[in-house]
Amino acid sequence: MTATFVYDLKHYQSAGSGVVATLGTFDGIHRGHQAIFSRVKEVSRESGLPAVLVTFDPHPRFVVSPQHAPLLLTTTPEKEEFIPAYFDGQVVVLSFTQELMNLSAEQFVKQVLLDKLGVKKLIVGYDHAFGKNRTGNTAELRRLAGVYGFEVEVVEPVLIDGTPVSSTRIRNAVVGGHYAEALSLL
Repeated sequence: MTATFVYDLKHYQSAGSGVVATLGTFDGIHRGHQAIFSRVKEVSRESGLPAVLVTFDPHPRFVVSPQHAPLLLTTTPEKEEFIPAYFDGQVVVLSFTQELMNLSAEQFVKQVLLDKLGVKKLIVGYDHAFGKNRTGNTAELRRLAGVYGFEVEVVEPVLIDGTPVSSTRIRNAVVGGHYAEALSLL
């Protein structure tokens, strides 16, 4: 697979006809993330629309609440190394700043996803949230899709041992010394 990393929207080359995209921090590139990437690839192939992955640097919590910033599972350079194994398309790395943090979910959808990227279909995980105070949850995304005329698809959780795979679950396994569990989730 081929993933091309683009830092900052001013370096992004629009596809013109729109894109299928996903959005997230993608810390760890775990099995849940891989399921999302697989779905984006499938929809991209079926629709003929290019695939775009939007992520952030630094992790948003380093800006929103630095005192609660998580242990990172993957740095941005590591994402450059790992994402191409699972994703084929442009990877847009947005600098997570105070300005970006203060955009409402609707402003982010309009200004970034629609006006800059040309999203026609957005595929996110079941627990995805974004925008100021994380108000852009899946219900809000569906509402905004109706207002602005794009599609939203929510990928259900990947379960291992009956529990969703998540970056938080992996972090807890690592901190607890349960490395085999952490590796099985990745």
